[in-house]
This record gives sequence, structure tokens and C-alpha cells, in this order.
Amino acid sequence: MTQTPADQAELFRKMAAGYDAAIRVYQPSYDDMLHLSTDLAAACAPGRTRCLDYGCGTGGALAQLCALFDEVVAVDPGRAMLDVARARASQEQGDGAARVRFVEGTTSSAEVAALDDASFDAAHCSMVLMFVEGDEAKLATLRALHRLLRPGAALVQTEVLRDADEDATFELWRAIMRRRGATEEQIATGERQIHALMHRRDAGEIRALLAAAGFAHVTQAYQSLHTAIFVARK
Repeated sequence: MTQTPADQAELFRKMAAGYDAAIRVYQPSYDDMLHLSTDLAAACAPGRTRCLDYGCGTGGALAQLCALFDEVVAVDPGRAMLDVARARASQEQGDGAARVRFVEGTTSSAEVAALDDASFDAAHCSMVLMFVEGDEAKLATLRALHRLLRPGAALVQTEVLRDADEDATFELWRAIMRRRGATEEQIATGERQIHALMHRRDAGEIRALLAAAGFAHVTQAYQSLHTAIFVARK
């Protein structure tokens, strides 16, 4: 059964403290994907002034983005996640953490809506859209991100996809989890959460949503099992 946004919020509140360890179990290529997505954000940016990290979570990408851009605006709806991200930025970056502005909310929040049009050189969005229910809401999110980007800038978006060969993909995923020491209960819990909490789309549907949001060129740059990185240029 699909759960509500309140269910999602409560899950991420509970997960915040242990999220960084858990994501590396459930996403086999997480660190590689994070390095690639942040590098792509910089490589596709018309300048290195400002980057939006939308859905920053516990701040896993912030150190890399801060090394690549003068300023990072980190947005997340989860207060517990942002608390971890702030502490992490202070510990990892010291005085450099002052270059990160944290915003609690979503694209529909007043503080995000007040950001100037065409004011970012890049947008980094890792495993966020799949938690937005319904194509209209997904499209509204993408249009808001498009608005914030300068001409020629790109949205780098990591997504867990709905796969045409779901059974085979999940069987490979389960095998990797077992090899990494996950219990059958952990594997079953992770799979239930994927089906209950994630409103996934296939790669073609993601491309269509990005095009409908106004992005002119969309490239799928990477895929690891059911997780892919898209680069969408304005």
C-alpha cells in the first residue's frame, strides 16, 4: 500500500541519524554515483558561482559541491535531515560551511519560491523526485527547478527507476545485499519501502517529464541496477 507524505516524513525523521550508513547498504554504487553527479553538476555549469542542492538530505554531496561552487543553497523538507547536514558541514568544512545556506522546505515553500529566476549555475537533485506523488506534482517540481537555472545550466537528477524487468533487477539487488551482510529482514524491509514510499517512473517517463518542464536536452549519463543519473540542460 502506498503511504502518505506524513509517513515519508516520519520515516526520514527516524532514519536521519543512521541514513548515511543505511544508504550505502541499500544503494550499492552510492559513493560512485555521488562523485559522478556532483562532477556532472560542475562540468555542465556555465559558471561556478551558485549551486542548488535540492533534497540535500544529510548533506552527503555538500563537501563536493562546496569544493566546486562559491555558494550552495541546500534545500530539504526534513528538519532532522537538515540538522545532520548542518553538523556535518561544520565538521567537514569548518569555516567553509558558511558558504552553505540551508532552507527547510520544498519548491512550493515561500523561501524557495522567493529565489530569483535564473540565479543558479547548476541544480543537483539526488533521489528526490521519486518521493513526489503524481506526475503533475513531479512536473511542478521540475518546472520550479528549471526556473531557477541560468540559460545553459543543467539539472543533474538521480532517480530510482521502475524497471521493465523488475523481477530480474530486484533479484540482483537482493544478491548484492546478501553478499554485503544484510539480513533477510533488512532486505525485505528495504524492498517494502521501495514499493510503498517511492512513486517511481521508467527512464522514458522521466525524460518526458523533464522535456515537459522545459529542459531542452536530456541525457541518461549512468545507471546502476535500478538507479540512474540524468543530465537535463536548460
